[in-house]
Amino acid sequence: MATAKAEVGAAFWWCLACGVVGVAVLLADPGAYFQDPALHFLRARWMWSHPWMLVDVWDRPAFTLLYSIPAALPSSGTAYIVAKLCTVVVTITAAWLTWQFARTERLGRAALVIPLMWLQPCVFLLCAEVTPEPLFAMLFALALVLRQRGRLTQSAIAVSLLILVRPEGIALAVLWAWCTVRDPRAGRTMLTRVAAACALALAPVVWWYLSAQITQDPLFIVHNWPPLSTSLGAVLTGGGVENAVRPWGQIVGVALAVPFVVGTVTSVWQRRLGMPVASVLTVLAAHLLAGGTGVFGWAPVPSAFVCVAPAIALITLAGWNALAAAPIGLSGGTRRVVGWCVAVCVLLVSIIGDVVVLDAQAPARDWRPIAQMTSWWSAHPRPIRRLIWSEAYADVLFGHDPTESALTYGDRPQVVALLTSARAGTLVVWDADIGPSWYGVTGAQIEALGFITLQHAAYTLGGPLPASVRSMPPVVRLRHLMALDTTSAPRSQEVWLLYRP
Repeated sequence: MATAKAEVGAAFWWCLACGVVGVAVLLADPGAYFQDPALHFLRARWMWSHPWMLVDVWDRPAFTLLYSIPAALPSSGTAYIVAKLCTVVVTITAAWLTWQFARTERLGRAALVIPLMWLQPCVFLLCAEVTPEPLFAMLFALALVLRQRGRLTQSAIAVSLLILVRPEGIALAVLWAWCTVRDPRAGRTMLTRVAAACALALAPVVWWYLSAQITQDPLFIVHNWPPLSTSLGAVLTGGGVENAVRPWGQIVGVALAVPFVVGTVTSVWQRRLGMPVASVLTVLAAHLLAGGTGVFGWAPVPSAFVCVAPAIALITLAGWNALAAAPIGLSGGTRRVVGWCVAVCVLLVSIIGDVVVLDAQAPARDWRPIAQMTSWWSAHPRPIRRLIWSEAYADVLFGHDPTESALTYGDRPQVVALLTSARAGTLVVWDADIGPSWYGVTGAQIEALGFITLQHAAYTLGGPLPASVRSMPPVVRLRHLMALDTTSAPRSQEVWLLYRP
């Protein structure tokens, strides 16, 4: 009993510590490290006004529905912070469920799986962002626990929800279907096993039904799916192959790569953690096979592995235990001291690597000038009949319907036409990065279309790490290993507030 209480206590304190880290990440970056988090938030906030956003492929139906609750708070800026806190809670829940699996699996040091999940660089990066990957990880961990306990139908239902969170859910559903029909716990006959596997279609069928009812298009999901940039045949013949392995340092972390590899080998050798290992390999194979086609979208590749972060943590824990049990010719006391020293060093290097990854997200610094522009506007208000923006975080702070800014990526003529026809009272919040690179228009060019510049400022934006630290050799080497930008220059940015009188 005492041991069980100690295990629960250790898991609780690890979750609390990781939650504190998540809040610290939120405070360090209350904005969005790239466009997607702010866009996801805006779609969740305005989904009830535009029901098609609930069934949109990119908006992720299950994610949008859940986050529409915190996003509905009256103040858009406050709602965004609460939504980010919701992600911290979701990530903690995923870690707790992963610990439950490790404990039932009788893995040694089960509570250690919590920091081993949280310290994966991309988990650390997304633990306080409004993105679907942490929710996917939570549902995936739930599916693992349910399957471990023999509740195969409920596990299949949880996996069916994954398809409504990210496309990787389709690949995992195929894996689950194969394992379910081969598992005698699903039923004595093949018919009952197939019936259990059919639960994997539950959430997709509901998605299809709602999309058909809302849009009056029975094939809305097919029509709404992003077009492929490269055919599967071209990828298979060597064209546009996605290198899903190159950013390994961002996926498992430099310091945890060795225990992960050892854990993979020992798990396969000992025939343990079969479903976690198979899940990681399935996501890896899916991205190697089809990632280059664009079927998974164009989010950074490492973020996809946040989806299976619980499995990566379990495998890493197995490797950690195997390394700790390896004979090294030391006495008991000395062995414990060495073990503690190695553990502290690994965790310390992991934390440093996570901060380096956070620091490398240069666009994450743009929230500061946008917030300053919003504060200036609050002190000098004018009537706003329409808001157009280049960075979605501006709309988070101003709180307008995102459909007002109906700009098309890569279609400069459409963007220019929309700006030219904008009526009086249109406010444009524009930046010098996303504006030209996504939409082909600069702030000066917008001014030439009949807008007046109310505010224009240039900024030099540093990250969490001072330039002196960022350029130190060990940090630079970490950035190289993690396939990050190794430049130490601060981000240069310009922001305009333009108004049509």
